[in-house]
Amino acid sequence: MKNLLRIGMLLCSFLLASVGWAMAEEDGGGTTGITTLEALKNAILSAQEGAEITLADDITGANAEEGSAITIDKALTLDGANHTISGTAAQNIIVITKAGVILKNVTIINTAAVAPVAGTGYNDVTVFQTGIDTETTLEDVTLQGNGGIGLVVNGSKVKIKNVNASNHVWGSVNLQANGNVAPALTVEGDGKLAGLMQIYADPGQSPNQNWVTASGYTYYSPYASGLWTNKIGSDGSYLVDNASELQAVIGFINASEAPSPFSTIKLAAGDYELSSQLVINKAITLEGTSAEDGPATKIKAKGDATWPKANKDKNLITIVAGNAANVTLKNIRVQDSKAAGINVQTANLVKLENVACENNTTAGLLVHAPVEATNFHTGENDWGGVNIDNGNNGESDKNDYNPTFKFDANSTFAEPKQIWSELADKEATAIVTLPEGNTTWRAIKGKSDDGTKDMWFWTNQKMTQESVTSFFMDKAVSGNYKLVYANGNPITIEQGKTADEVVISVDNTDESIALKASDNIIVFGGAKDANVSSTNITMKGGKIAKLIGGCYYGNVENVTLNISGGEISEHLIAGGYGPANVQSTVTNKSANVTTKSTVTITDTGQSHTKIGYTVTTGLGYSKVKEIYTSISNATLGWVIGGFAPVGIGQTIDTDFDNNVNTVENASLILLSIARLIMAYA
Repeated sequence: MKNLLRIGMLLCSFLLASVGWAMAEEDGGGTTGITTLEALKNAILSAQEGAEITLADDITGANAEEGSAITIDKALTLDGANHTISGTAAQNIIVITKAGVILKNVTIINTAAVAPVAGTGYNDVTVFQTGIDTETTLEDVTLQGNGGIGLVVNGSKVKIKNVNASNHVWGSVNLQANGNVAPALTVEGDGKLAGLMQIYADPGQSPNQNWVTASGYTYYSPYASGLWTNKIGSDGSYLVDNASELQAVIGFINASEAPSPFSTIKLAAGDYELSSQLVINKAITLEGTSAEDGPATKIKAKGDATWPKANKDKNLITIVAGNAANVTLKNIRVQDSKAAGINVQTANLVKLENVACENNTTAGLLVHAPVEATNFHTGENDWGGVNIDNGNNGESDKNDYNPTFKFDANSTFAEPKQIWSELADKEATAIVTLPEGNTTWRAIKGKSDDGTKDMWFWTNQKMTQESVTSFFMDKAVSGNYKLVYANGNPITIEQGKTADEVVISVDNTDESIALKASDNIIVFGGAKDANVSSTNITMKGGKIAKLIGGCYYGNVENVTLNISGGEISEHLIAGGYGPANVQSTVTNKSANVTTKSTVTITDTGQSHTKIGYTVTTGLGYSKVKEIYTSISNATLGWVIGGFAPVGIGQTIDTDFDNNVNTVENASLILLSIARLIMAYA
């Protein structure tokens, strides 16, 4: 008999435990100790009106392939005791069909990882057609689903107090009328409803502002729908503090046929990592937060996101054609784009105020339309700072948006290629408006990186660069040549951190550029198509192809070259460069040293000096009035007096004034030479 009693007690205990009621107790009409979904459902089923049910643990697996996982059809209280109810339910984790329910101290998560489609909602909680005579309450509740809506109020009266809702595809709270029964929502406490669609009614619901009672919320009725938000500042701007909401509000504005209800979107300080391009096609001001060291709002490309292959789809911010009139970006850093930082392609003016484009894969800013920039900054963008071109509007090869760029004196461009344009058939002043009172910026006609297209370049840097496919008597080289112009500024050439790196810096300034020796570097002490008064180059290390003391079609009075280390693999030129193959078509241009060139070549032993050809006059159509050359303990290939074009007819009897490549007075001092193949004059 005792054994039968013991077996009966064990069987009873097993049955209780199997439904999660081992700790559940009835207490004054309430049930405590709920630990499983089945126990919760049974507690609701057996509860009386006014009963209280309390959880003792998190409940997982609240799943429903159709409908809802949990239905509350009695006026009871469900106290989560700070636990969580989670699962994947096609419609709702909890649906409430009876007024007077109190849901408190609980987190509800519909874990559906897919967007809602027809027949599904993936909502957290719905209060369904309970009428407006008796209130249903959610207090100290967190709605944190991956699904559609946090709370749906359909034809019901609901109060939410200290309710937080986030991470919902279709918004935090959705209001729906049931025939003639309008919903009624009261919002109290310190809860936060996230997203653009904090509280909203769909089009066709005929909403009005009386549906919601909530301090600090503003009502809008855009596009026949209703929207209640507490993210409107005193100036009418919409406030955003996360990347997903930024994409949502911009997408909401773009998709609307009417103008945006928000003239300005303000972004809090912090990082906004985007997984896709931010497209703006309506008139809007996107304003970040400024700090002492610049914009504190950073819009970035998320590194591990899957980005499209085409650059046009990877530019981080694109302002496109349509109604994008008077778009302004303000107090924002645009960083780490997989293509350009900002792409402007609209017929209307775009303004950039206190904006920085940094560390982007192509250009910092693509200008395909009118852009005005104040306190604009670029840095570490792979292609350079600002590129200006016609672009493509998707309807034809080139758009007709008249791309122009205007910037102020406070703007800076840190890349070697600061501002450039393919619009070489236009006047430079028709493309770029330089700062008022400018004394440092200049426009230079040059070539594209591959040397095939004419380009405009604008720079305020003391040194300038260009690339060409061939140099000197059409000698082509693998990888082209990189030309660097000191423009008459004293410069120093040194080896960089690696054997292949060459650093060229302007003396007594912070300006420097780092190149690879494999770029076939040609350094000019002078300028291109301009005269300078003097040049001064010091070479201590590194490897370059040519060093030319003078100008590329331009005269210089005095040249000073001091070579104490490094390697010049091709030519050291005491004069300038006048290309023979274009001389006949160029008028009033020369590349002469009109007073004196002083060349000092030594070997300090720290970086052994090695030079291919040392030419004491110029290259091509270039001559030197007087040359003083001193060579001490260096390895030289050739030391020659000139490198004249072939077949020009000059002889030893041709006087200086009628000669195109010569020196009038020369002095050569050889103190000691480590190796010399040949010297002649």
